[in-house]
Amino acid sequence: MKKQIFSILTITAMSLVSCDGTPKTEAVTPSEPTEVVAPAVTPEAGIPTVDGTGDATVSTTDKNGNKLNIRYIKDNTVVVLFAGDSIELKRAVSASGELYKNEQYELWNKGKQYTFEKDGKVIFEN
Repeated sequence: MKKQIFSILTITAMSLVSCDGTPKTEAVTPSEPTEVVAPAVTPEAGIPTVDGTGDATVSTTDKNGNKLNIRYIKDNTVVVLFAGDSIELKRAVSASGELYKNEQYELWNKGKQYTFEKDGKVIFEN
């Protein structure tokens, strides 16, 4: 019986000490929303930049000076500009990195490395 009374008193004392009546959280007043604007700078090769439409664009060059431009647009789609062609590709499942493709083209990306293939042959690699 003494153990039960001691246990009850101990639990009650601990409850009273831990509850001092002051709230543990503070009310947060929402601030005015801010607009995020991308800086107007020349991007480093392979680093996405965001334009006024919200689309991200990557430009990179291979060792031969060929330029590959990739515009990431909504719905898991990219538009690749290469050698005067504009090619739309859809995101596909890949084990590592990103893969975009259609019936004829594939774009692989991991980090800053890009490989662009046409009919299974590499036509761009940085």
